[in-house]
Amino acid sequence: MRVLCSITGSPSHARACLPLVRALGDAGHDVLVVTADKLAPVLAGERARVEGVYTDITAQGMRLLFEGKLPIPEEFSRFAHDLWATLGAGPQLGDAYDLLLPLAREFRPDVVLRDGYEFAALLVAETLGVPHVPAPSGSGQFLDPELLLPLLNDRRRALGLPESDDPVAVYRHGRLDCMPADKPLVLASLGTGLPGTVLEFLDKAREFGAPIPVYNPAEPLDTVVEALSALDCAAVVSTLGMPVDTAKAAPHVRVVDHFPQQLLLEHAALFVTHGGYNSIREAVRAGVPMAVRPMFGDQQYNALRVADLGLGEHIANRGAEPMLETCRRLLADENVTDEARRAQKEMLALPGIDAAVTHLERLAAN
Repeated sequence: MRVLCSITGSPSHARACLPLVRALGDAGHDVLVVTADKLAPVLAGERARVEGVYTDITAQGMRLLFEGKLPIPEEFSRFAHDLWATLGAGPQLGDAYDLLLPLAREFRPDVVLRDGYEFAALLVAETLGVPHVPAPSGSGQFLDPELLLPLLNDRRRALGLPESDDPVAVYRHGRLDCMPADKPLVLASLGTGLPGTVLEFLDKAREFGAPIPVYNPAEPLDTVVEALSALDCAAVVSTLGMPVDTAKAAPHVRVVDHFPQQLLLEHAALFVTHGGYNSIREAVRAGVPMAVRPMFGDQQYNALRVADLGLGEHIANRGAEPMLETCRRLLADENVTDEARRAQKEMLALPGIDAAVTHLERLAAN
């Protein structure tokens, strides 16, 4: 895949696009980044060709504004919005379009990725007939597409492009963002021991001809997916390679092989877990209530202890319905959330890891 990425604005816009550029390069795709010369260093060292050809479009717009060549918004309540809309989609946009179009024609992109404030790339994508998607960036997040429409149509007319009557044409092919949805985030992971220890045990049992318990390795995660599909939330389920019937997953449930658990727990409202010690420790560290569905080892004890401490609930009964009801209760229970956050503060007040090193040094010295 050939991806044209166009970035203007401040260094923060380049940093917002950087993870996408890096991920595309790491995935083996051919990436061309067109940006301002002052932003090019942000993308240095990435697996992408970087062309620093733009002038600073915001500074250019401000200059035109001060020279009286752009209108100053009259209504103060709309001043910030209208000002940035004018700076992003004003007449100076044609200069960026003229710089970008020949590079795009030579590169022949399959898709155009633009920072949310960069509209020259949108018009180039329309010219070439390729899909375009905005990435998150400062001012692009709050500009009203309906108020942008006449400005962009002015630019389309000046460039000989067909006008649009659709205000959300700027998002015709969707938009990317990295902020949480307006629904609570629920994470679910049943641990590394499930695909490792359990399946290894079953293999050894077969090898030695031992009685094999009836066990469906897909059942626990299928139950999680079914339960969360009926819950009003945004959910991410980690499978760690275990078989899961994703056809039953609702649109708001994303099933992945793995996710950065500690990072996502910082934003989660609930953690559906097997009750492994590491997972519980990470949930307490993040102040997240737990719905614990234990399977073997210490997990049953841990689940009961989580319930005793008021940090969540033990899902004692199998099936999607008990799990669903447990999750609903926990999401609605402010007391459990408060207790999880109190436990988080206690954990954060503990001595740092250096204290353990010092203790071991004293033991060795004695």
